[in-house]
Amino acid sequence: VRIDCRDKDGLLKHCVAEGKKCEDTQSQFDPVTGEEGIDAVADRLQAEESDEISVLQPTSEQESATGLVEIQRRPSMCTVSAPIAITVRIVSAPAGTNLDNSVVAVADGAVTIEGQDAVANPGDTIIVPPGHSVEIRIPGVAIVHLSENSRFTLPCDDNTSTLSGASFFDVIRGSFVVQTANAVVGVRGTRFFVDASTAEKTTVLLEQGVVMLTSKVTNEEKKLAPGERGDISSSAINVQLLNQSEEDLLVSFKNVRTGYSVSSILMLMAGVIILAVV
Repeated sequence: VRIDCRDKDGLLKHCVAEGKKCEDTQSQFDPVTGEEGIDAVADRLQAEESDEISVLQPTSEQESATGLVEIQRRPSMCTVSAPIAITVRIVSAPAGTNLDNSVVAVADGAVTIEGQDAVANPGDTIIVPPGHSVEIRIPGVAIVHLSENSRFTLPCDDNTSTLSGASFFDVIRGSFVVQTANAVVGVRGTRFFVDASTAEKTTVLLEQGVVMLTSKVTNEEKKLAPGERGDISSSAINVQLLNQSEEDLLVSFKNVRTGYSVSSILMLMAGVIILAVV
């Protein structure tokens, strides 16, 4: 599904801005691909209730309504003591993707193109469709590497975020909390990976720092040490040492800025997620 309609030359025909529909009311579908056009997307998004888009209800694929990386604006979700500019940048995308149109913001039914480098606000939800991955920078707090098929709600002043999907976190300083469907992951100055691809299980891989795991079902708590993996299920929290593929995954994120292939990272992540689900 696209959020824009393009002519036969691939040029953008129209978009939704400032909450107003396009005047071209007949372009409900892309004339070239037959896919849903931006007017239809805007109508559908406005009709959806906000509680239907919940990061605590993960599915096998965290689908974006537009098929692109979305920033769901949620200005009423939280207040902050001081303005903060959170950047969202595309790290990888399917071949042929026009990065200038690859991130969009959705608010009150309006869809606006943000481009490859977008700015999000505390309380916004980032939705990453298949084939994409993004880097989210929260100044002075954390860097988040969000995988495909994931949703992540940015923290407010309490530094509590929510995740469904998979992500690597590099917490720069202070405390940080990641909530999933069945667990609470509390950290401080930590590098760790979270797989919350299903509502029934959360897996955490810890590279460095301190992580406290809490089950939302049983209220059980366990602390992870560097080099350990924690699996939070509906019945218990199990802790074991990382295997080689899990160690490789953590190392890959450390090397991503020095030329490590993003596609290789995604393959490693896929392998670790399969291990976590089995």
